[in-house]
Amino acid sequence: MENEVEIPIPVYAWKDGLPEKHLGNIVVPVRFEQFEEPSAYAYKMLGYDEQGLCCYYRHQFMLTREVLDDEDNFYSERAYFEKVQSWKLKGSDWLRYSETGGTAGNCRDHGFKTKYEITPCRPG
Repeated sequence: MENEVEIPIPVYAWKDGLPEKHLGNIVVPVRFEQFEEPSAYAYKMLGYDEQGLCCYYRHQFMLTREVLDDEDNFYSERAYFEKVQSWKLKGSDWLRYSETGGTAGNCRDHGFKTKYEITPCRPG
């Protein structure tokens, strides 16, 4: 399937998407937990620091829909996807990155959106 979510995500991928300017300002995870539900194209990863506190968060999922092609054959198509990553900054804030997109409901925005923001708490 062309739009499959990458499951599972290698543990070393926790730095993917982290802006270089924040490399020295994050709490580094030393242990990870991973959860997945392949039938729902869903994945979650949590990273913990040396004290056992959560310092990394990532989830992603994809919703599909059945579509009929020109030859009356059904196939699955990605309707919506979301990927969220958060890194604990030294101090108390989190750096959050999100990607969303898809074609869910033909009247909605079909664009691919990315965003970085500083938030007071982690998602999830």
